[in-house]
Amino acid sequence: MPMIFEYPLLDIDTKSSAATRHKNECSVEMYERDIECAIEQPCSPTTLSHVMPSPEGRLWRVKCQRGCEDQVVVGLTKANALKDTLISVFAISAARTWVYIRIQLSGLSIVKAFLASLTAVIQSHNSPVLEEVPFEEHARTVKMRNDKVLQVHDWVVVTEGIYEGALGCLVASHECGWNVLVIPRTFPHERQGARPHGKAVIPNSPTPGCSSKLDVDQGLLLLECDHQSVLPATAAPLEVLALFQQSEHPTVIAAQAQAPCPAEWCFEVGELVAVSDAMHPCVGHIFQINNNDLDITLDDASGVRRFPYIVVDKIFAVGDFVRWVDTGREGVIQHTNQFHVTALQLYEDGHHEEFECAKNSVIKALPPKLLDPLLYTISAPIVQYPSLPLPPSQSHDSSGHWTSDPRLVGREFRIRIGGKAKVVMLQKGANDDVAQAYVRRGKRKLELMADRKLIEAMHPANPRNYERWIVIEGEHTGKYVRSIRYNRVKESKESIQWTVATVEPIIGECDKLTGENLDLDSSCLCLEAENDTSKWRNMKFSRNLREEARR
Repeated sequence: MPMIFEYPLLDIDTKSSAATRHKNECSVEMYERDIECAIEQPCSPTTLSHVMPSPEGRLWRVKCQRGCEDQVVVGLTKANALKDTLISVFAISAARTWVYIRIQLSGLSIVKAFLASLTAVIQSHNSPVLEEVPFEEHARTVKMRNDKVLQVHDWVVVTEGIYEGALGCLVASHECGWNVLVIPRTFPHERQGARPHGKAVIPNSPTPGCSSKLDVDQGLLLLECDHQSVLPATAAPLEVLALFQQSEHPTVIAAQAQAPCPAEWCFEVGELVAVSDAMHPCVGHIFQINNNDLDITLDDASGVRRFPYIVVDKIFAVGDFVRWVDTGREGVIQHTNQFHVTALQLYEDGHHEEFECAKNSVIKALPPKLLDPLLYTISAPIVQYPSLPLPPSQSHDSSGHWTSDPRLVGREFRIRIGGKAKVVMLQKGANDDVAQAYVRRGKRKLELMADRKLIEAMHPANPRNYERWIVIEGEHTGKYVRSIRYNRVKESKESIQWTVATVEPIIGECDKLTGENLDLDSSCLCLEAENDTSKWRNMKFSRNLREEARR
């Protein structure tokens, strides 16, 4: 059986992404609405007990660096200041870089302050990236939680003692706890320049959770830990797994199939993979990601089978455009071998550079500025039959108010009514040729606007505006755009001539360029009611458009 430890050790350069901060408190009114929605959906009482959140136990998630999920879990579990606030904390392999927390709402500020002190937690604007899990995702998240009963050969993380946070393998169980194999450490209190010890360093006094009696077994340290001082491991660095492999300990060899996913690897549902198991070599697509294995749909129509991470390798072809998850580098694959891929990264100035990484550390990505054939049309003569009526014209009568344009149906705009900022949403009315304008009152209530003349579009008058806009006049009405450059009109102090790039909004990702640039006056544009999450996600994208235009 091939070993995962044959991969070279890779440097992790985690690339944190900008994120937004969500509201810190949930109103009782919103909680009651969520309960009503949950009751309307048919589900078993057991499911409801896990899905329906209580007002004092909302589920949150905090973003951390790749491979540091267990470190954050241990830090939260050991925090004495959170004992009365923290209900539960866990990580799942299917959602890398996220740690899930169930906390008392009254202690949310305490948890945020503690998370800000953890170096493994990603910060945004001097605050941890902490967001509430959407209500519809509660059941799926709880189902993926690793709550299995620990057994011999399982991999765990030590949560107490001088080996807190260390990866270990369970050797045996006894009445008081577990015997755990860990990698010996060198502690900072050792005298500099001293001769190396022939055995592991033993602390002077016992530590809670782990016994002070430490034994060395084939290069590994044998700890005696309580049942409460170990947690299931969800990921482990390759260099740590390699040290376990070098020991050739019988327990480690027997536990290779249960090893957690290496922190440098990344799997996604639907990816094409090859299983190198000597007993069942096959090819298939990932169906589900579990904590210690993968469910794979085999291409030979034999169904779905479960395989450990160590026997699964991704399949790539020469010419595939991939992204290295840890570093963010992108390139075109030049050649592949059993464990690695070599890709060519192209830069805008024309020069290129090769990089090599493990197969399981890259994912397929779309090449930059990819042309979408659906966005282009082919010129062809129109065949007309005199006996058949021609289809109605798609042009719109521009004599009315801009909010009546049916091409803007489904869009949300930032407008002013009587000098006050509002959000208006256009929906299809009884007449398909005229859109209806509804003003938002709160988050869920819409009120029909009877007099359209009171609606004043909020035009982009600030040159340093990086938000997303919508074209409201002309042949390009309804398109989403972002600014590239601007030029003030001398005859008017308020009017600005903009050069904008049309974009395609994608939920959960940055906007996608369509390759079309437009020259429009500010009076033809209106600010979209873009949410905070999209604003922060696309802030760097918008600034890059401006910077590229200056070159």
